Amino acid sequence: SGKDVSFNGTLNAASLNTGSGAYNLNVISGGTITGATNITNTGTTTLGNDQFDVLTFIGGLTANSGPLNLAGTIATSNSGTITIGDATLTASTNLRSQSGVITTGALSGGSQILSLQNNLSTGGVIFGGNLNVGQLVTAPGNYAVTLNGNSNLVSFASPTVFNNLGSVTFGANSASSSTFTGGLTATTGAINLAGTIATRDRKSTR
Repeated sequence: SGKDVSFNGTLNAASLNTGSGAYNLNVISGGTITGATNITNTGTTTLGNDQFDVLTFIGGLTANSGPLNLAGTIATSNSGTITIGDATLTASTNLRSQSGVITTGALSGGSQILSLQNNLSTGGVIFGGNLNVGQLVTAPGNYAVTLNGNSNLVSFASPTVFNNLGSVTFGANSASSSTFTGGLTATTGAINLAGTIATRDRKSTR
């Protein structure tokens, strides 16, 4: 407790179990964890430090006990889920599962790019908190995307295009607001709307 733990090289392990102390955890050069991973430290956890890092949690990842920094690809395999709390994107980030659901808290990325899933993914993506990123890229897989935050912003100057084949849900209630600065296109699946859906520079298409 109180001592930072850093993996500066590639981390390949059968399992990764953390104590619940107030220490920081840094995994910054990618790797593969075979078993289900539950990160319980209450300090800051950093997973990746550039867009080229690839960190795969085959059995799934839970990390919602403390703040997170994310960069590169955070992935699971098979039915492994990703459950994370509030996080800051420090570089371009890809959240990717196969059939496992991805659930997040608030994600703040400033000008960073957030990419979701790939064309084989079927696990839904649920943003439980506010989403604030520079660009949102969705792969054309058969999965749903849900934006439940009260105030969501994608500041990309060109239209945000939802390519996923499952449903897209904008807003959890009438007080929700989702703004896509450069415009919005969402035509490939069912659309659920709540609150305000806004653009600043271009029109929306649904």
